[in-house]
Amino acid sequence: MAWSTRLAGVFGKIAAVKILMPHIGMLRQRGLAGSIARGESIDVEGNPLPWMSYPFIDYVNGLDLSACHLFEFGSGNSTRYWATRCRRVLAVESDGGWYGKVANQLPGNARVVHGALEPEYLSAIEAEGPYDIVVVDGALNRRKMAERALLHVKSDGFIVLDNSDVWVSAAETLRAGGLIQVDFAGFSPATRFEQVTSVFLQPAFRPKPRERFLPAKTRWCMKHIIE
Repeated sequence: MAWSTRLAGVFGKIAAVKILMPHIGMLRQRGLAGSIARGESIDVEGNPLPWMSYPFIDYVNGLDLSACHLFEFGSGNSTRYWATRCRRVLAVESDGGWYGKVANQLPGNARVVHGALEPEYLSAIEAEGPYDIVVVDGALNRRKMAERALLHVKSDGFIVLDNSDVWVSAAETLRAGGLIQVDFAGFSPATRFEQVTSVFLQPAFRPKPRERFLPAKTRWCMKHIIE
C-alpha cells in the first residue's frame, strides 16, 4: 500500500510537469530565466523592459504611444523602454548612484532628474506636462505620487501604478480621482513571483492600436479571427 501510494505520487508529479512544460517554455521564450540570471528587466533578446507584469507589458506593446509625453516616478530599464515607445520621457530618481547610471544610458528624447528628498522628488513632475501617461513606480510614498499624477495627467490619458496589490492607498487615491482601474496580474521580468500592475484610465481615454488589432497578437496566442 505504501509503495502504491508513493508510485501514485511520483506519476502525479510527472503528469503535473508535463502539463506545466508549455507554460515553462512560454516564460523561457519571454526571457524570464535570462533576466533572473542577470538581475535585469529585459526580454529574451536583451532589450529593456519595465519591471512590471508581463500581461501589462503585452497590453502596452499593443498601443501606439509614439505621440505620447510620459512622466515616470522612478527610473531604470523602464525609462529606456518608454523612450523607445514615446515621443518624450521625463523621469525622476531618488537614489543618486542609480540616477547617474540611468542618465548615461538614455537616448535624446528622454532625461532623468535627481530628487533625493521627497519635496523635490514629487515636484519634479511640474517641470513639464501635462502628460499623456504618468507612471507611479518610485521608491518613496506612492500615495503622494498618485496625488501628483492626478494633477498632471491629461484628461484623455492614463496613470500606471506598479505593485498596486501592495500600494493599496495609492490605488484607492486614483480610483477616488475618477479613474477606471484595470489590473494586470502575472509574472514579471527578473523575479520568481507574480505581481500586479494596474492602469488607471481617464474616462475619455481611447486606445490607439499600434497595429491593426488590439490586443496585439503575441507569439503564444492563436491567430486573430476576423468575422
